[in-house]
Amino acid sequence: MAIENALKVDFKLINIDLMYFLPAQEINNWINDIEKATEFNVTQITLYPLLIVHYRPMYKLIKEGKIPEQPNKKIFNLMYIKAIEILKNRGFKPIRYYSFSKTNKEYSTVEKEMIGPLIAFGSGAMGFIGGCEYINTCFPNEYIKAIIDGKFPIAGIRLVSIEERIIRYVQERLGTLKLYFEDFKKKFNEDFYSSINKTSFKYAFYIDKLLGNIKITNSGIELTEKGMLNRNWSGWAFVLLIPCGIVKKYLNEPWPKIASILS
Repeated sequence: MAIENALKVDFKLINIDLMYFLPAQEINNWINDIEKATEFNVTQITLYPLLIVHYRPMYKLIKEGKIPEQPNKKIFNLMYIKAIEILKNRGFKPIRYYSFSKTNKEYSTVEKEMIGPLIAFGSGAMGFIGGCEYINTCFPNEYIKAIIDGKFPIAGIRLVSIEERIIRYVQERLGTLKLYFEDFKKKFNEDFYSSINKTSFKYAFYIDKLLGNIKITNSGIELTEKGMLNRNWSGWAFVLLIPCGIVKKYLNEPWPKIASILS
C-alpha cells in the first residue's frame, strides 16, 4: 500500500529495503522476497543483513535458545550471490555493494557517516560534519529535555584526522564500486597514491589488489564482483565493530563525564 501511494504521487526515487540473514531464514524464502520486490515499479532495492549486537535482548534470546540461530557465513554469502543474480536479471544494476537501481540516482545513508555531511537527529544518532564526528545521547528522555532546554543533545564528540578522513573516503567510494582519482585529488588536493601511502590503509589496499578484490584503471579503482562479495561481509562486520561498539559505550549513562571524547 505504501509503495502504491508513493507511485501515485510520482516520487522520483522509490527504494525498498529488504532484510536477510534472519534467524532460521531459508534461501527459498529470501529468493521469493527479492522476486516479489522486483514486481513493484520501484527505482532501487537495498539489501541489509540483520546485525544482532550482543548488548541487545535478541542476542540473549538466541543464546538461550528461545530464538533460532542466524544462518552461517556460507548461507549469508549464498543469499547475497542469489540476490545479485536475480536483481541483475530484472534490470537492477549495482550502485553500491548492497544497493541496486534501475537508474544512476541513489538513495543512501548507511555510509554517509563515513564521509559526511550527515547531520544526526534523534537519540543515539551519529553524525559526521567535515572533520568532526559526534553521537547524540542514547537516552530518549534526556535527548528531549536537552532540545526543550535549547541545548545540543551531544554526548560525545571528536575531531577526525586527515589520515582517517582519507581512509574513510576511499572505503566509502569503493562502497559505490568505483573511486575516481580526479575526484580524490579535488577533495584532498593531493595525488591518490601519494596520500594513501602515508596511511596505514596502504597495506589493505595492496592486499585487495593482489587478491583481485579491486581493479586499477587509468581513471580510478573499481570493485570487482569478488570484491563485492568480500566487502559485503567485511562492511557489515565493520558496522558491528565500530558504530555499534561506540553506541554500546554510550548506553551506560546519558552524559559521560568526558563528553569531548568519542571512542
